[in-house]
Amino acid sequence: MEIIKDSLKTHKPTETIELNSSQQSENENIVDFSQLYISAERLNSVKETEFFVDGFLAKNVITGIYGNHGIGKSMLMIALCQFLLFNIKDLKIVYFDAENNLSILKTRGVGKLCSAFEGRFLLLNGDDKDEKTICYSRQFLDTYTPSDKNTLIILDSLRDFYPRGADINTDKSIDLLFDKLKMLRNNSTGVIFLHHVTKRVKD
Repeated sequence: MEIIKDSLKTHKPTETIELNSSQQSENENIVDFSQLYISAERLNSVKETEFFVDGFLAKNVITGIYGNHGIGKSMLMIALCQFLLFNIKDLKIVYFDAENNLSILKTRGVGKLCSAFEGRFLLLNGDDKDEKTICYSRQFLDTYTPSDKNTLIILDSLRDFYPRGADINTDKSIDLLFDKLKMLRNNSTGVIFLHHVTKRVKD
């Protein structure tokens, strides 16, 4: 009983007022999520997803092609470019290959794409540093804006386009990288990037 009396003597009313004020402030910051639920009417009014290739490649998204080195990701992209340019007459493709040199690209028939779809298939190459039109891969994400909204952007491979000084293994760098990819996507009709599986180091 003496302990309770001592506690009452040392109790300060102002502390109770401050606590109640703090609790009131916290209550004011609570979000009423019942007001944020998406209605069926709103969801059903959203425009349907458009596809470059039905059920396979959607427009206005970031698409990653991921796999082991040498399995044919670049060859798949070259074939996809030919298919899309042949079937979508107003489409432009900006293909930035920072992975392969020009001699390899010629061997793979990329020169024929440039000729057959001149002005619609636009090739950039990180190995070709003598050309006046070169756009270095590490500056591409920061500076490039397509002149036509109906432009598909392909990056080969993603590791060559990390923002300067970024470490792909940290959350902060991943966020920075994909923020830049989202900006590219918002200014185009979609982004495709190729990425290699990280090699495992044996214990």
